[in-house]
This record gives sequence, C-alpha cells and structure tokens, in this order.
Amino acid sequence: DYRTYFGMLSEGAVEFVKADPVLRLNWKLYYCPMATGYKFWLQAKTESKTMNPYMGKKMQQCGTVKPWE
Repeated sequence: DYRTYFGMLSEGAVEFVKADPVLRLNWKLYYCPMATGYKFWLQAKTESKTMNPYMGKKMQQCGTVKPWE
C-alpha cells in the first residue's frame, strides 16, 4: 500500500523539519488518529484546509494540527 510508504517518507521529513526552527516556520504538523502506521504529515502553512494523505478521498479533512515540540 502506497500509504505505508508515504508514512515512512513523512516520518523522516517530520523529524528533519522538527530539528530546525527555521524550517518549522513554513510547515504545519498534522496528526490523524485513524491512520495506520505513522500518523503524522507535513503541510505548508499557506494551505488553509486539511489535506489528509492517509485516508483517501472520503476522509481528506480528518486530522488536526499539532504543536511542534
């Protein structure tokens, strides 16, 4: 399933952005409790609506913004 691979890619990207405060300025961290495997993804701050890559067309709005820790 390509979503599993997207999760693996997202995990590396999230850790990369999380490590740099300057990069975090341009990205929002999203979380979907219904996703299987890795449940986070990055979305540009310029995007105004949630675009969940894990849940398909029926659940694109599923997800919440999480703070960078």
